[in-house]
Amino acid sequence: MEGVESKDTELEQLRVTARDSLFRIWKDSREKTARVEETAKGPYRLFSEANKPAIIVGPVGIVAFDRLVSLLSKHPVIGQNFSRKELEKRIRSLAIELYTAESTQVEERVLSLTDSLLRSLLEVIPTSWQVYLPVENLSLQSELSVGRASITMFDTTIEKSVLERFVAMNQQSSSPPEVKNEVEKLFVESLKINYQGRAVICVDVTTVDMDRAIDAATEEADTTLNVLRFYSRGVIDHDARNYKMYIGLKGSISRGQMFAFGFGKPDSFVQSFQNTGYLYPLELSEKALSKMSQDSFGTLHKILLKHPSQRTAFENLIVNSVNLFGRAMNSQDAVGALVSVVVALESIVLKKGEPMKTLLAERVALLLGHSFDERMFYFGQMSRLYQMRSDIVHRGLLDVTEGDFFLLSMMAYRVLVRLIADSSKLNDIGKVVEMFNIIKFGGKQESELSRKSTDVGPSKPA
Repeated sequence: MEGVESKDTELEQLRVTARDSLFRIWKDSREKTARVEETAKGPYRLFSEANKPAIIVGPVGIVAFDRLVSLLSKHPVIGQNFSRKELEKRIRSLAIELYTAESTQVEERVLSLTDSLLRSLLEVIPTSWQVYLPVENLSLQSELSVGRASITMFDTTIEKSVLERFVAMNQQSSSPPEVKNEVEKLFVESLKINYQGRAVICVDVTTVDMDRAIDAATEEADTTLNVLRFYSRGVIDHDARNYKMYIGLKGSISRGQMFAFGFGKPDSFVQSFQNTGYLYPLELSEKALSKMSQDSFGTLHKILLKHPSQRTAFENLIVNSVNLFGRAMNSQDAVGALVSVVVALESIVLKKGEPMKTLLAERVALLLGHSFDERMFYFGQMSRLYQMRSDIVHRGLLDVTEGDFFLLSMMAYRVLVRLIADSSKLNDIGKVVEMFNIIKFGGKQESELSRKSTDVGPSKPA
């Protein structure tokens, strides 16, 4: 009953805020539309629809409009089903419809339109989408499932399946045959340009509008790639950052060459060709996939299968830390990458309000060190690296070497692998803190965590 009452309270709060926002938009539009020339001298927005009068809102209306869109976007159901673009479209339409209401009837109209809007957003049945996204600079030997996404190399089998579905859909169009043929031709050309020779991520999402389907799939794909970037630190023979094995959705990363030259006195000349962007592909062989399985991939896969609302608080911390780590691996900026990995560690081993520097170093040492000497080594290095992070944030330090980042990222990788393996036991940060206290004060060299967890997860979708 408490859950139902909580949802009813949240809905009523949403309704009240939405009504207030719509009233403010109405009032501002009535004032500003009547004084177009004066309004146009400052910030304003024009709302228009076919066969309806255009209206103008100023700063007050803009703030109310953006507030309502953001509020709806943050709602767990509405935000999952609708893109911001679609929500903006619907609220603009309501603002235009509400504009004609006189002051004597506006309260009733606001109440009616708000309830109608919320019903249309909450009661609509979403559509299932299967979205394909091309990936640059990644090579796999077999298909891999990562949570709710699968990733494989784009081949003739996938191409044939996609084309069959597209042609069948295109033939149902009411367009003339010549238009259908041209549309099919353009789609085939786009497939070859964007997908041929690349990996492809396929994501199943459930949304209402098409823009949200692409957004949701892109978000899922970003997490998928961050998982692969995270594991690239521990499962491949070469240093992924040193070899610039950056991966990303097509268009988000690139490669090229910078040509620079200069003249000196009396008659000297210098020139340089410097490769930029990614250099070598990230190749996930069967050997690498096997190592991933040994390093808690199966457990991480199961966590990612859940919707964020169904995960434990600690599981969401794990996903957040892996995302931070993955983005750091794909960053050419060693300074920013180091800060991101420290934050990834802080968020998963420290409780809010705990002192950071000493406690973070201590817990990394306790988790990774097998002996007194090993723990002192990890404690000293983690303390040094955390101080470097502090100097970056507070003093603008920019002197970070790839060696510093390599050491930090290897320690963070091992910590995350260990915590992922036992995430079912550590369902909140409080239990993580308790675990470290047991190791520290309980006289145990080992915690309840296994010293080494073997975790074989699926490499192909079920």
